[in-house]
Amino acid sequence: MNCNQSTCRTNQAQTVCFRVLDQDGCPVCGALFELAIENEEGNGPFKLALSDKNGCVNFCGVLPGDYLLTLVRPPYGYESEADEENGEYPESYPVHVTNRCVRINNLPPKCFVTALQKTQLVPEGLQPPTVNEVDVGALTISGYDADPCCSIEIRFPCCRCITTKVLRDGTWIANVPCNVKLAEDDEIDVVQCCQGRRSRRAVVTVGGGISDIDIAGANASAEICPYDELYQGVMIV
Repeated sequence: MNCNQSTCRTNQAQTVCFRVLDQDGCPVCGALFELAIENEEGNGPFKLALSDKNGCVNFCGVLPGDYLLTLVRPPYGYESEADEENGEYPESYPVHVTNRCVRINNLPPKCFVTALQKTQLVPEGLQPPTVNEVDVGALTISGYDADPCCSIEIRFPCCRCITTKVLRDGTWIANVPCNVKLAEDDEIDVVQCCQGRRSRRAVVTVGGGISDIDIAGANASAEICPYDELYQGVMIV
């Protein structure tokens, strides 16, 4: 074995990966973590990574050494058990990387799971969603200023009903089903929903304006569409 081979093996980079789950064992998307070098002078250069839709966090190209893994920010609607008193997320886990293996909190990555608590936040008063204008023959319907923990229900003139998730920035978008053709003066009902609560509906006129009609209060009942009739819109990944 020559020196070049030895040096290459000593500095072989690894991938530090683990999962983020909630109290029900479901994956948590959008949790931000920091991986920093641990040394005598304090924490050195660091990497940042977000959990994906499967709750997986991946730090690639990590060289052998000692690191600290820290939750920087949980996603909206979740909290760490460590932030109950001061609202901060100070918990850190030691990470040891060699050219053969990775240990997180002295565990192999597949055995290490970070748990976040779902806060079950529900807005006190759900406001009607803000909807962008819809043109004749439009293929999508979108809006903004919605609550990230809510979903948007869209009902077309043919009584076809679809739902979509609100993104973290409050925007949302849904594809118009292929068998729905939007014509001039068609009216579309759009409602914001969260844990059984419903806002008043916003009524969108195709090729026209938008009006807010107070006919569906927070506790109003609504027809439930079968799952196979729902179209799941764009979700953050």
